[in-house]
Amino acid sequence: MVGARVCTPNPEKLEFACWYWKVGDGPNDDNPLSFNYAPRLTANEKYWLLTGRNPDSSKYASLRPEEPTVMEYEEVEANDTRFLFAFYGDMHGLSNPTENSWNLEPGRTMKIVVAVFPGDNLEDLKKSAQWAKTIYDNPQELHDVVLPDTMPHYKPPEPPEIPKLYAEITENGNSIDVYWDNRSEFTKDYKNVDKADEGWQYPPASADYAGMDSDPAVIDWQQFPLQFQVPALSDTTLFNNNAIINPFTAHRLRHDFQGYTLWGRSGSGSREDWEMIQRWDKIDTQRDKDDYVVNWGHPKAKNFGGYQGIDTGLPNLSVPPAFENALGPNTGMPYELPIYSHRMLSLFSGWAEEYRDDPLREDAFTRAARVHTLLQSVVPVADESSIPTTSVVREFIGGSSLQY
Repeated sequence: MVGARVCTPNPEKLEFACWYWKVGDGPNDDNPLSFNYAPRLTANEKYWLLTGRNPDSSKYASLRPEEPTVMEYEEVEANDTRFLFAFYGDMHGLSNPTENSWNLEPGRTMKIVVAVFPGDNLEDLKKSAQWAKTIYDNPQELHDVVLPDTMPHYKPPEPPEIPKLYAEITENGNSIDVYWDNRSEFTKDYKNVDKADEGWQYPPASADYAGMDSDPAVIDWQQFPLQFQVPALSDTTLFNNNAIINPFTAHRLRHDFQGYTLWGRSGSGSREDWEMIQRWDKIDTQRDKDDYVVNWGHPKAKNFGGYQGIDTGLPNLSVPPAFENALGPNTGMPYELPIYSHRMLSLFSGWAEEYRDDPLREDAFTRAARVHTLLQSVVPVADESSIPTTSVVREFIGGSSLQY
């Protein structure tokens, strides 16, 4: 199946027409200015079709009902794939134009962008049509499409931030150990959830949106972090009556990093051949799974994605041997880290686990995991008797003899 979507001018302001006919019955516009066209309805049949009028119902059939309120229609049976697709303004002309008029004076040009995309079924085409609109972004309006276009376009989703990579040859050159940092895991995907879909319905929600994730009446929002809770009812500007998911769900979906894949050359000799070495996929929590199917079953539900994949878990934090010393502080006191390891290793282990899947504690998790990895690499020492009472470490663990 193949679909098409107008990206500019703004498709929300256009009228559309779509016609097909049997081979040999195409529109007659050989002499469009002629007044001698009887018994035809017009001398310019193509112009009539382009503007949504049928000059001969025995020849031309519309691929969609000729009603402006019908936004979606599927043909009952397959027809010829060659068709005339047209869009136009309100036909008021140059003499009495409105904001919905689309007038091109002689000698002027305009930019028209139409996305064409394949799909396996109707739902695939709908999703691609929405993506085409989202990625193109900033369409020109009918009244300014004849002017130069100065707005940025084509903003596809960005991949996660590329991590810093370190590779080390081991086993006498027979293996390679690969290390990378975890900055990719904190990337925000702003294309995943459209801003227009995010917010709270002003209570009570309308019948069209009742029961959705954005309906305060069905969500236990009092347990949410303060910045995601329902705003004061006195400020109606903070509500979005077109929202379908609440701000906290949107926040989690935008932080939905999935995992890593390591690829290597296949050994075939071709630069184009690669093989997968290993894949790490985050283990989805129940909240993740609920987010992936948010609002499912509701007429206004959208698919925000979410890959419930192999769930092998993300890579363990480890330190490349060449950097073990570089990552530790050079305090000149050999007893400092062993003492801290004994006192605080379990604390940092608990914090790293507590904050691991909390999008609001990303920084806390990163720091806790980093310190936990460092303290794990040190043999803990419980006996503190050998530490001088004048050591600065005593300022933190107690027993200092210094007076201030």
